[in-house]
Amino acid sequence: PKVTSGAERIHDLNPDVNVVQHQTWLTSDNVMEILEPYDIVINGCDNFPTRYLVNDACVFMKKPLVDGSILFFEGQATVYLPGQGCYRCLYPAPPPPGMVPSCAEGGVLGSVQWGGGTPSQLGADRLLIVGQRIKALFDRRCGAETSLEIDPRYCDDELVDTLAAIGVTRASLGVQDFDLSVQSAINRLQSFEATRSSLDRLRAAGIRRSNIDLVYGLPLQTLDTLARTLDQAVALAPDRFAVFAYAHVPWMKAHQRLIDTASLPAAGERAAMAELVREKLLLAGYVQVGLDHFARPADPLARALDEGKLRRTFQGYVADESPWVIGIGASAISSLPRGHTQNLADTAAYMQAIEAGGFAVARGVAVDADDRLRGDIIGQLMCGYVAEVGDACRRHGVAPDAFFGGIGALDGLQRDGLVVVDHERLVVTDRGR
Repeated sequence: PKVTSGAERIHDLNPDVNVVQHQTWLTSDNVMEILEPYDIVINGCDNFPTRYLVNDACVFMKKPLVDGSILFFEGQATVYLPGQGCYRCLYPAPPPPGMVPSCAEGGVLGSVQWGGGTPSQLGADRLLIVGQRIKALFDRRCGAETSLEIDPRYCDDELVDTLAAIGVTRASLGVQDFDLSVQSAINRLQSFEATRSSLDRLRAAGIRRSNIDLVYGLPLQTLDTLARTLDQAVALAPDRFAVFAYAHVPWMKAHQRLIDTASLPAAGERAAMAELVREKLLLAGYVQVGLDHFARPADPLARALDEGKLRRTFQGYVADESPWVIGIGASAISSLPRGHTQNLADTAAYMQAIEAGGFAVARGVAVDADDRLRGDIIGQLMCGYVAEVGDACRRHGVAPDAFFGGIGALDGLQRDGLVVVDHERLVVTDRGR
């Protein structure tokens, strides 16, 4: 709750302050009673009805009011003395809907994802330092999720206690495959028992939301071994699965040069594996979310899919509506309203840039109006296999007919039965999926 979060933040700043918590909504029925014992009222609420309510109560009770607000990187504080003006005097009516950014757009930190590798390998002490630093520097949105990618092979009691202490609410466990021959081929030995023990520790510590990451198309993997892995993974009862196709790119990842390409499944078998994953997880009661995720029906991802709020970012599918993704750390990618940036991949160079007091950005791409339109449509296709192209075009000031006419490959995709154009709607068929 916001009251508890605010009390904790005040205590962090000054432990000698006595904080009296009122765990209730402020209404016209209780505002006078709650404010009466105090000589000065400081108003930092985040909605206009409450802001006007507090102002009116202070005017009536002749109490000084200190009014504060923030927007992005700017803040404002105003003092109203009894009989010398008030908030309603300056602003007789609130601004129209949509004019003022929401908390998701205006500087309150939403979800935090520790990933892009295995941050649990930092160790408990370093994780605690970084987690406490984030807590001290940023205000968090109430109920925002904190997730962390974990290697189950290195998930002991000390690490789990630290994750609980820094507020982790969801753990993502990398598995890939439980078959020993497949694990040996990719040089990642990880037993089912070790993974189950890690999940048990996390759940006992109160970290009850969990994801499991699997991969199909791995060396020596067959439909039979994949089926056994899926059965074992379902038995662990995670809230979500992310199941990715293995990408063999030895020119980018040197360690993949050690893999015998003859041991990789052929294209037809990979397609059958993808269908096996879908069948097994749907039968187990999961909902398919986008291209490669599966979630329980009550999970926030599944609910976002039903409500049309699902989004795809560099971090995968998310239910968070914030337009900002700030990447921290070597090679991290940020997604901003005006474009995308990527940090330096070399850790030493990244640290040197940060210690010099600058940014560690290696490259960036600015987006223009056409990019935003195409990004809107691509996002719809990746999240729901349907794009309301006409609506998207009108939102971005483009004629739908002109946009459709500029997609040269669309006729071929329709002839192959991969997509259907229904008036101004683009639909990916079952075959296309």
